[in-house]
Amino acid sequence: MAAPPELIDDAISEILIRFPPEEPAYFFRASLVSKSWRRILTDPAFLRRYRRFHGTPPLLGFFHDYSVMVPTPRFFSTMVASPFPAAAFERRPWFALDCRHGRVLLRKIDESDEDDAGIEGNFVVWDPNPITGALADLDKPDNPHTSSAVVVCSVTGCDHRDCNDGPFLVVCVREDRSKVAHACVYSSETGAWGTPVSVQLGAYLYVNSHRGTLVGDEIHFVLGLDVGILSYNLLEHNLSIIDPPDMYYHGYIVLIPMEDGSLGLAGIRNSSLYLWSRKVNAEGVAGWVQCKIIKLQTLLSLDHPCKRGYLIGFAEDASVIFMFTAAGAFIVNLKSGQARKVGKYQSYFYVIPFMTFYTPGLSESIKSQFWKDLDSMVASEVFDVSRGGKQEAKDTWWWNDEVQRAIKEKKECFKRLHLDKSTTNIEGYKIAKRAAKQAVSVAKDQAYDNLYQRLGTKEGEKDIYRMARIREQKTRDINEIKCIKDGVDRLLTLCEENSGDRDRGSFEEDEEW
Repeated sequence: MAAPPELIDDAISEILIRFPPEEPAYFFRASLVSKSWRRILTDPAFLRRYRRFHGTPPLLGFFHDYSVMVPTPRFFSTMVASPFPAAAFERRPWFALDCRHGRVLLRKIDESDEDDAGIEGNFVVWDPNPITGALADLDKPDNPHTSSAVVVCSVTGCDHRDCNDGPFLVVCVREDRSKVAHACVYSSETGAWGTPVSVQLGAYLYVNSHRGTLVGDEIHFVLGLDVGILSYNLLEHNLSIIDPPDMYYHGYIVLIPMEDGSLGLAGIRNSSLYLWSRKVNAEGVAGWVQCKIIKLQTLLSLDHPCKRGYLIGFAEDASVIFMFTAAGAFIVNLKSGQARKVGKYQSYFYVIPFMTFYTPGLSESIKSQFWKDLDSMVASEVFDVSRGGKQEAKDTWWWNDEVQRAIKEKKECFKRLHLDKSTTNIEGYKIAKRAAKQAVSVAKDQAYDNLYQRLGTKEGEKDIYRMARIREQKTRDINEIKCIKDGVDRLLTLCEENSGDRDRGSFEEDEEW
């Protein structure tokens, strides 16, 4: 029988261009079909056409700075294979500040000097695309203390679908002790920071550290405990202040761009999500108009009443906001009115969505990582098997009450410092950090002294024997035992030497484990 005719490149392109952008795993699989398919998938012209075809970049995951002790941006992937190895950032002292137009804005925590450890460091703009990806290390502004910062594409009229390797701006805002807000802009084209601009904050205390919102040519930041809005105009290079709606919200508010291009605001009050839009009336006066009220109990399909929820982020282009309750973290789509759970309950401070057209490179290391992730996913979801993994948790078995008190105090000082970088909070954090370090050192030395003394006793010999048994069991070849369940979900075992006797009833009933 004759082989079927090969598809021409145009037909292949029409097939590949319809792959869903929210799951880049399809690109990996298609690249292994043939060299011609791989050539098409890596062709810059095809990739530009692919982005135009799908329009809005998909949401591929989000960063979340949930650790107070170690301010490292963790990444939660919504895909089968993560777009980049989690280990790339897990052990580095960086904050994720913003993610927009295919770039991620990070801030290093300077640990080179003991007295200034954990205070301020350089900005880094990262392009995560493995084909064009690069790290841009920015110089510090004249005043390194920053409350919030955003990264934006600097090309006028750009549709932001294929500009991740183009010129960009970084806008930083901060406040001083005189209640004056300052904004300074870095340009990748000049490689320098511009002249700062300022505005008096008045009754507002400080600039919130949450992510800024881009609406048209303006970037908006939350002031204080959700009591005001600081706006920076990219074209006019000036700052202004906007009063929020006259309603109190518990938790945080988030600023969002509305479909009509106006500034929007979302807040939670009495188990309901309120949406506002800033409109200009016939007299040219701008004011807030309430657009929608969403009942969280119905939206999230919770078994128990939603007594309190917190808004922890937003995705501008996707019209979704992030929130967490006692039931976990959720993504809420403001257009469809639907919600999806994306994480378990934990102490989220803020999340930053990662939205981009991720068209992965095809190096051996990236393909190997993809198949490893896919293998783990299949083992977990299809066969209900965990492949295990190395624990990355801190070694804290020797912590005593004194250490825990010192660590708790350090966390509280860091929280205050993260919200308000005043001299008092900076000095308080330094003192708490040194006290925690001293408490840890003393407790650790004492714990190891006790351990060494115990090893010289009879109980210590028993401990060593138990550890040896556990180590031997963990390193046994998994192929020594084969397992299968029967029709009533009972676990049956088959020894390796009897693996060919399945039809002769060599299975034995075993206990569930």
